[in-house]
Amino acid sequence: MTKRRVGGDEKERRLWKEPKLRRKKKKQAGTAGTRPENGEPENSLHTNSAGSEAEDDTELPASVALRDTFGSSSIDNSAHYSAPSHLTPKEEIVPRKPSTQASAADNAEHLRIADDVSLEDVISEASEKEDESDADEEQPKAVGFENDPFGKHLEHVIPDSVAERAQQRKDFTENEYTFPCVGKCSIRRLGPNKPELYLCNLRNSFVRKNLLNNISSGDCWSEVSDEYFGIINSYVDLFHFHIHHDTDLDIKRAYCLHVLNHALKTRNKIISHNSKIAEKKDRSTEYRDQSYHRPKTLILLPFRHNAYRIYQIFCQLLNAKEKTQIMNRKRFEEEFGWTNSDPVANDPDRPADFKANFSGNTDDCFRIGIACSKKSLKLYTEFYAADIIIASPLGLRMIIGNEGDKKYEYDFLSSIELLILDQADVFLMQNWDHLSHILKHIHRLPVSTKDVDFSRIRPWLLNGWGKIYRQTLLFSSIRLPEMQAVMNRHCFNYEGSVTVTYSDVDRSLSRVMSSIPHEFHRIQSQDPQKMADIRLRYFLDKILQPLLDTNNGHTMIFVPSYFDFVCIRNHFKREELSFVQICEYSSSAKVARARDLFFHGKKRFLLYTERFHFYRRYRIRGIQRIIFFELPHYPQYYSEVCNMMTASDNAATGEKAIALFSKLDFLKLVPVVGAPKAKEMVQGNKSQYTFVTGGTDS
Repeated sequence: MTKRRVGGDEKERRLWKEPKLRRKKKKQAGTAGTRPENGEPENSLHTNSAGSEAEDDTELPASVALRDTFGSSSIDNSAHYSAPSHLTPKEEIVPRKPSTQASAADNAEHLRIADDVSLEDVISEASEKEDESDADEEQPKAVGFENDPFGKHLEHVIPDSVAERAQQRKDFTENEYTFPCVGKCSIRRLGPNKPELYLCNLRNSFVRKNLLNNISSGDCWSEVSDEYFGIINSYVDLFHFHIHHDTDLDIKRAYCLHVLNHALKTRNKIISHNSKIAEKKDRSTEYRDQSYHRPKTLILLPFRHNAYRIYQIFCQLLNAKEKTQIMNRKRFEEEFGWTNSDPVANDPDRPADFKANFSGNTDDCFRIGIACSKKSLKLYTEFYAADIIIASPLGLRMIIGNEGDKKYEYDFLSSIELLILDQADVFLMQNWDHLSHILKHIHRLPVSTKDVDFSRIRPWLLNGWGKIYRQTLLFSSIRLPEMQAVMNRHCFNYEGSVTVTYSDVDRSLSRVMSSIPHEFHRIQSQDPQKMADIRLRYFLDKILQPLLDTNNGHTMIFVPSYFDFVCIRNHFKREELSFVQICEYSSSAKVARARDLFFHGKKRFLLYTERFHFYRRYRIRGIQRIIFFELPHYPQYYSEVCNMMTASDNAATGEKAIALFSKLDFLKLVPVVGAPKAKEMVQGNKSQYTFVTGGTDS
């Protein structure tokens, strides 16, 4: 029977037949290649004839079908909780014989795989071997390694008293500090002493060597990214409520570096300990380095194009000079990329924040698991075999399900150590209930512990302190009570938190170009649950009825909540008032008809929702009066809608803007009128406050 040739010369083929112990002794004796200063063998899988690193981005043949692993149960996750299994001789990767005269095409083909070996298993094993080697080579030897924030945070078991204070949010001390790029922040940490936060230089932040080299060789890192990473790398919670689209990319780079650094350190520590256990070294040592399940990072994003941007940053950080080895790259780019021309990007009438949100693929239902190694990303990994989960709230909600459903699964969220809520303000415009549902299922005890090695579970996780050790990063362009509730109910990091406070230099009211009066009516109520009914009654009696008596038209009623919109619409229908409506569920034909009827005065009132303005950002003509049933979530919408009253529209008398607010709307009121005035309006004795744009206030 003729033996099948799998590639390489005669010496390489003999390697398949040698026992592992003999090959190990040969390697130690130097027969398999000497080890240069960089720690890689000369005939290593990732080196070329000159001994330098070869490219890992080999494009796989089209005939090779990459197995779709999302949702599959075929991946063995036991290797992450026990000693790693070794390949049989026929499953090993045959290294190419170095040749100084090899062509570029030959250099690209650096993998030779047996016909009956799964391509996915080979690449996964190659990445694991690479990380195992890297785990021994990249351990920092410098003095002060015990100060690594990763080890200090995760490997330190806090006393019961500290855990109790963190859960009850007691004995926290606050201090304000101003960073050069981030701005004014409020630092909150446990203990009676004045809280401080020391930011280290990037090179002294215990960042993985390969990530640090890729940052140094690229030009994507900025001072803004460096400062944000210094805060995030200390493992404190970060709540940023003043994100601007100009700095959004720098912040994404900062937390992406933190995510990769955390994932690679976790992976390499486990692989290194697995190797020591397999070799039966140091039996007395107890390794506590694992969790219930592998996923450690959850990144929630609103749209697919946001996930695509995160993927691009991951590739840049993993390998800046060469293309990163990506599994299922083509499928990901087809599903998350944008091949057609984007009409939003070149629209001069749309504001910059609208273009930043809606340029690209705006599908809001997606989820993907990612397993990462030193120079590779494995996309569409099963959640239980992934290091990072990137999803939208809706996409992840569909996977979790509801209690009582046949498919009700949340075990993959039991060991989350990094939770990132990016562009959380957009979640409000989608459905905030999805986010609340997800947060309730994080750190629940897993139902299935089939592959869990409890002897290696971190002690604080067994104590049920997962939420105390979890770091939460929340980024938003606005600050609202819903986000404050997330901070109070779900964030208990014992390391403390850093909150970027609002800057009072840019008020929405100051950007109104029209010279009109602005009346702010305060609604008195001591019961938050009855506020919606009291607001509606005040609107119908004090605001709407005077307009009906004077027979005024061209009035827009801006309604942030769809539930309030339905209540007002039903009242208008019962009273048979002259009105048209535009909401997020209106078709394009109905929107065009409503705009035309309102502009020509054939309908007196226009009911207009904030969510429609968020998704479409149309300019409505013919407005003479604007009534804000409630202050908008986005403060810039106040000035945008008021500026729709052009000079020609203001020719008639009675132009003004009316807004209803209560003390519960303080966070919405601050960016509109400013913090000092907002405090006066909420705590004062007056029930009505009037501002005149371009003039004085009273």
